[in-house]
This record gives sequence, C-alpha cells and structure tokens, in this order.
Amino acid sequence: FTRRYDINNLSKSPGLFAGDVYVPYDVENPSPPPCSNLGSYFNRPRVRIMQSCNGLLLCSTHGPKGSKGAPRYYVFNPTTKQLALIS
Repeated sequence: FTRRYDINNLSKSPGLFAGDVYVPYDVENPSPPPCSNLGSYFNRPRVRIMQSCNGLLLCSTHGPKGSKGAPRYYVFNPTTKQLALIS
C-alpha cells in the first residue's frame, strides 16, 4: 500500500534553480519561474543557493562586494515566497 501510494502521489517539480537562474524541465512547454529574481526577496544584494530539499532553498546572503559583514542564512520557499532567517 505504501509503495503504491508513494508512486501515485509524487509531486513533480517543474524545474530547478542553477545558481540564480531558473531552468524548466520541459523546454517545449516551460513553466514560469516561481520567482523572477531571488535577490528581490532578501534585504541584501548577493544571494547564493547553498542547498535544496523538498522545494525549500537554503540561501546565504552577503553584503556588498568587499564588505566584511557576516553572511546571513535563510530558508526560502519559492512556491509561497516565504523566507525565514536562521539565527
């Protein structure tokens, strides 16, 4: 039962982020990106995707180039456009 349920109820991802660029899986019928620019959701200029899991992105942000501020880490959900700062 569990295996049949898992196979029939898998949600499919329409694409992925490679760096800060969205790449749709279906190039014939590309889906729009869930967000156009990751930096627009953060209050810092440089955003880096560190890891992803189940549609959530672990991101780090840094201040302007050359600044010595510590990076900040966030969990970002591109589907709901919500983010949470990890302290």
